[in-house]
Amino acid sequence: MVGSPHEITLRKSMEILVYIHIYNIVKNKLICIIGILISFFVFQEVGYAQKILDARTLKTKNLKPAILYWDFGDPEYLTIETIYPSRDSGNFYWNVVHRSPILDDSSGNGFDYYLINEKGLKTIKSQMYHAGFTNYAIDIDKDSAHISIKRPSDSVAYSIKIPDFIAPEGPGSSIFLGSLPLSENYHIQYYELDRWSGAAPKTGQVALTELKVIGVETLEIDGKKVSTYRMNITSKNGRFTEVWALKNEPHYWVKVNHKIDEKRTMKSRVVKMFIFK
Repeated sequence: MVGSPHEITLRKSMEILVYIHIYNIVKNKLICIIGILISFFVFQEVGYAQKILDARTLKTKNLKPAILYWDFGDPEYLTIETIYPSRDSGNFYWNVVHRSPILDDSSGNGFDYYLINEKGLKTIKSQMYHAGFTNYAIDIDKDSAHISIKRPSDSVAYSIKIPDFIAPEGPGSSIFLGSLPLSENYHIQYYELDRWSGAAPKTGQVALTELKVIGVETLEIDGKKVSTYRMNITSKNGRFTEVWALKNEPHYWVKVNHKIDEKRTMKSRVVKMFIFK
C-alpha cells in the first residue's frame, strides 16, 4: 500500500529531519576538524616564534673579565683571548680580542676584535685583521651592517639589512654564550652575521642558527677538571660547530670543533684561563 497522503507527508518530514540531523553532525565535525587544524598550525607558529631568542633573556650581569689561552693546533703559539669591559658616553661595553702572539709583520700577526653594547648585547663593530692577508671590518647601526673587506688582490664594501638582534660570533661568542641561561636540554634559535660566507653579498650571510645543549661533559684545563655544557650549533647556511662551554657562569666557551664547509674545519681548545671577579 502506498499509504495515505498524511502518512507520506509525515514520512517525508521525518526523512528531512534525519537528513538535517546528519548534516548538522557532519558540519559540526568539519568545523571541529578545521578548528583543530587551525589550532595546530597556530601552535606550530607560536612554538617556532618562542624558539627565537629574545635578547631580554640574556644575563649580561654574569659576565666577567677574563683571559683565555687558545691552542689552535700549535701549543707554542697560543692565541690569547681577552675579555674586558669599557665605558663611553654613559654606555657600558664588552670588548673581546683574539690576539696572535706574533707581533712582527709576518702573516701570523693579526687580531680579531668585537665591541658589544651590554644593553641588549648589540654588536657595535668587529674587525678581523691578518698582516698581508685581509682586513675585514663590520660596523652595525640600527638595522644594517656595513661591511668592508680589504685584501692584497681586491677590496669590497657593501651593506646588508639585519634583524633586530644579531648574535655576536667569532670572539664575540664568549660574550654571547656567557649571557645565555644555559641548562641541560636548552634549545634556542637566533640570527648571526656569518663572516665566513665570502666577500660578495649573499643571502646566506645573515644565517638562522640553532643551538642545542646535548649533554654535560668534564674537560681538563690546565690540570683541573672542569664541568661543561656540550652543544651543537647549526646554521642554515651549512656551518656546524661543536662547542663546550663552562657549566658555571659565565658560560665562556673552552673547546670548539668548527666545520665551516666541506673543505674548511678548525679545532681549538682552551689550555689555560683566568676569570676575574
